[in-house]
Amino acid sequence: MQRFGPAHLALLALSALGMAAAAACGRRLRDRPAASPFTRSLAYVIVAAMAADPIVRHMYGELTLARALPLQLCDAAAAVCALALWTRRLVLFELAYFWGLGGVTQAMLTPPGSIPGADDPDTWRYFVVHAAALAGVFHLLGMGLRPRRGSSRRATLLTMAYAAAVGAIDWALGANYMWLCRKPEGSILDLFGPWPWYILGGTAVGAALFYSLELLSRVGGGAGEGGGAAPGAP
Repeated sequence: MQRFGPAHLALLALSALGMAAAAACGRRLRDRPAASPFTRSLAYVIVAAMAADPIVRHMYGELTLARALPLQLCDAAAAVCALALWTRRLVLFELAYFWGLGGVTQAMLTPPGSIPGADDPDTWRYFVVHAAALAGVFHLLGMGLRPRRGSSRRATLLTMAYAAAVGAIDWALGANYMWLCRKPEGSILDLFGPWPWYILGGTAVGAALFYSLELLSRVGGGAGEGGGAAPGAP
C-alpha cells in the first residue's frame, strides 16, 4: 500500500473518526455506570485484533518465532491499553498514553512497506489494532484521565527496559522486533545514521516526545495528579 495514497488516507480518516467518537463517548459516559461496558468493549476489540495476527501470519506462511511474536512496541501499547480500558488504572493508562501517542501514531502514519493493499486482511488487522489502541487512549482521556507529573520519565525508563528485553530475544531468535537490528524503510530513524546510532537517536527523540506529551496533557487539567483509577472506576 502506497504511503499517503488514497487507500492509506482513507484508512487514516476512518481511524480518526473512530478516535473522535471514542473520545466523545468517554466524555458522555464519565462517572456513569454505562462507562464500564463501553470501555471494556474497546478492550475486546483490541484483544480480538491482536488474536487475529497469528491467524493472518499463518495464512501467509509467516507464523514463526522470529516474525509472529507480539513484541513490537505497538503490540505492547495495544496490550497495555486493553488492560487500562478494562481496569482504568492510572499507571496502565500512562504507559498506553505515551506508547500510543508516541509510537502507535507513527506506525499508522508510516506503516511498513510490507503492508499490502486495502483489500488485504493483514492491512485491516494492522489498522484496526493500531486505531483501536489509540481510540482507547482518547476514550480514557475523555473520561478524565491524565498522566501524572514525572510519568514521561517513568515511561522512558520502562521503554528502555522493554527494549533491552526484546533485544535479548532478537539476539536469540535472529529476529528484528522493535527494529533494534535493522531500521524500517522510510522512517524517522533514517535521520540518525546506521546501527547502533539510530537506536541512540531514536531513544533521545522518544524521550523528548514523551516529555512533550506530558506537558500537553496538562492543558485543560483533569484527573491523574494523584488518583490510581479513572473517575467511576470499580
